[in-house]
Amino acid sequence: MQRNIFICLCILITWFIYSYLFGSNGQLVYNELTKTIAKQQAINQEALIRNNNLISRVNYVKGSKASFEANVRYNLNLIKDGEKVIFFPDTKVFIKNDKK
Repeated sequence: MQRNIFICLCILITWFIYSYLFGSNGQLVYNELTKTIAKQQAINQEALIRNNNLISRVNYVKGSKASFEANVRYNLNLIKDGEKVIFFPDTKVFIKNDKK
């Protein structure tokens, strides 16, 4: 009788340990999920930094006449041959003419 109870307890404990480690919500799955979450959080942090940089650039371009002029001159090919447009943020656009 005691032997049967001991065998049942061993089987039951083995099943619990197996379920804990290898079950559908087991420890191994949890560890993999934790690693995946950490990787995704790192990717999200990089994307957040990139997005904030883009937002600040867009806001600067929207609000700055100098950057607007530099973009228009560049995109509409209003820069003459030998002319260089030098753009300094938070200042005016300087045009340097290299013709001699």
